Amino acid sequence: MLLHIGSDAATVQHEAERELLEQTASKMLEVLPRVFKQLMIEGKDKMPAELTEVGQTQIGLFHLLAHNDCTITELARRQKVTAPTISRMIDSLVSRNLVERRQDPSDRRITWISLTPRGRAVNEEIAAAFRAAMTKFMGPLDDRQLCAITEALDSLESLIKRNDEAHNR
Repeated sequence: MLLHIGSDAATVQHEAERELLEQTASKMLEVLPRVFKQLMIEGKDKMPAELTEVGQTQIGLFHLLAHNDCTITELARRQKVTAPTISRMIDSLVSRNLVERRQDPSDRRITWISLTPRGRAVNEEIAAAFRAAMTKFMGPLDDRQLCAITEALDSLESLIKRNDEAHNR
């Protein structure tokens, strides 16, 4: 009988944890897009002149390319758009000397996309604009709230690292 009660308690605890997990996931999916929308609105005014007409996908391209050169296929997959859509975006960025195309020396069918030095400078301006927008947005929060957000982000970052490591094995 005691075993049965213990297993019931464990089941109840597991169900409560599962419910909290689902509530947290739902809340994140509700709030994060609104946070990014606020950043886009606030950050748009501080964007470099070269990017006043761009949207979230183009800004995402700069972020991706700042960390690694990518192929058109990879950029399209990561931005969740078609390869022709990414190609048009890249054409526009190439014409403004913000990115460059480079054929892979070992496989001419592969074209690598990378930021030019001018593109890297513009990316730094983008990052500064979003940092300023985020700082302004979070300005009303007190130290306790900022610490809680930082702890949550640290936890999410460790999950991302674990997932990246699992996918790169």
